Amino acid sequence: PPPPPLSPAQPMADAARRGKMALSRGLRCCQRAFAWLPVLIIALVVLWSYYAYVCELCLVTLSNPVEKVAYLTIFHVLFVLFVWAYWKSIFTPPVQPGKEYRMSYADRERFENEERPEVQRQILAEIARKLPVYTRTGSGGVRFCDMCQLIKPDRCHHCSVCAVVPRALVDLEKIITVPSSNTCLTKCQRDSIILNLCHAEIAQELEAFCY
Repeated sequence: PPPPPLSPAQPMADAARRGKMALSRGLRCCQRAFAWLPVLIIALVVLWSYYAYVCELCLVTLSNPVEKVAYLTIFHVLFVLFVWAYWKSIFTPPVQPGKEYRMSYADRERFENEERPEVQRQILAEIARKLPVYTRTGSGGVRFCDMCQLIKPDRCHHCSVCAVVPRALVDLEKIITVPSSNTCLTKCQRDSIILNLCHAEIAQELEAFCY
């Protein structure tokens, strides 16, 4: 038999759905682009300070060659350390949960085919029995991520700011999203950001001392 004719409203609904999807993708792209704006501003400020210190102060203002060499050497050591720490703080990815937190195919089939919430909680409790998971939901169940299809480790969640980019769970005590580096501040980036701030502060004190 021939297929039933489409409703007149069906093409309009499909077009509206495609328009919403395209608009959503465009907004995500714009949000991702604007997220790099603070990083660009920081880079421009660093380049301007490098020019002001090296060219205007050391090469033009100072007349003593020994002072020039000493100031340039100390500044460039701090500058390289600053750039390295800033680079690490931007491009070090957060640690992702290990494979042991992912459900096997059989467990996932059993979990998805079960419609009773209490039985689903029992299945998750059986799977998480061998895992170092102690944080529970408000109802006392094991935390499970429907997006990533894995059991959530402790102190592990999706970042609401970084959710514009599809990303797995951020692990290891995500503290805050740092706009100046466009990344989440976790244990992985914490050392780099602290070193970055220390090197910037020392370089600023050196510039103030020279002036």
